[in-house]
Amino acid sequence: MPKKQEEQQEEGSDRRRRYEPGVPKRSMTPLKLRILSYIAECGILSTGQVARIAQMKEEAVTKHLRHLFDLRMVDTIAVPYANLAPPEENGPNLAFGPGQNIYIPTRAAIQFLERARRISDEAAARKLPDYGPRNALFLSHELLVRDVRIWLELCNHIQGGFVERWLDGPAAHLPPVRPDAWFVYRIKSVGSLVGFVEADRGTERGDQWEKKAGEYAELLESDVVAEATGGRKKARVLVITLTARRRDRLAQELARSPIKESAYVATVEDLKQGGLEHPVWRYSGMVNLQPLLATSVLSSGQEQDVNQAQDVKAVD
Repeated sequence: MPKKQEEQQEEGSDRRRRYEPGVPKRSMTPLKLRILSYIAECGILSTGQVARIAQMKEEAVTKHLRHLFDLRMVDTIAVPYANLAPPEENGPNLAFGPGQNIYIPTRAAIQFLERARRISDEAAARKLPDYGPRNALFLSHELLVRDVRIWLELCNHIQGGFVERWLDGPAAHLPPVRPDAWFVYRIKSVGSLVGFVEADRGTERGDQWEKKAGEYAELLESDVVAEATGGRKKARVLVITLTARRRDRLAQELARSPIKESAYVATVEDLKQGGLEHPVWRYSGMVNLQPLLATSVLSSGQEQDVNQAQDVKAVD
């Protein structure tokens, strides 16, 4: 058989094995362990998200993900390209473009990470999902939520903080609110930022945000937040959208709501550009985009309540 034909057959075999684990050719390494920890903590990540949180090129990280798949440490989910394509894209590629792999940890991975003490209690207790192509729209929403988690992890390198607590899905529900996630982010020598995450893909009904704002107002006026977060009484409501147009529209709606002093809206692409001090948030009463926390607050070296609205009234 000609060499070229053999190579074509091998390539075809590789494509057929995309969603079938093969014989492991590599053992676990510190880098693979770090990548696996990211996936387990987040619960679900796309190839691009793994590359971003690991600060690696996609081509390089894809090889390590394949090794983890062969080791039965992660499972892959097939999703149509259209469901993960940029919102502005509307061409033939939506029908024929190659989809990214989406990864979730296996039960064996969770047990392995527990033994290695490389996973939080919340992540270890999360129910492993059973996703497939029919869940594509839901998966797109879940990945948008994970973009916020990735942003927080990358903020660690900029601000020197860490994610003290992160809950998503049903575990994040605090009656009467059902946020997509909430977190406590500890900033060294400054304080703890508490945020409720809402991933908005533009599919909410017209009156849905009015209802949500009322529920959040009730929650933020109660003792529930303090009880859930270890005494932190105030929190931000962080809304992530796909487009600037949607961001501005939602910001206008929330500026007329009872949570106007607590609501901040940003696009997911802008969120990827920097840390807590990066001016990407639309906030009530401000013409220009604002940081979540002013530089003066982050560099103060003084413990304070960083969830107060006045902390971000101006860009330094």
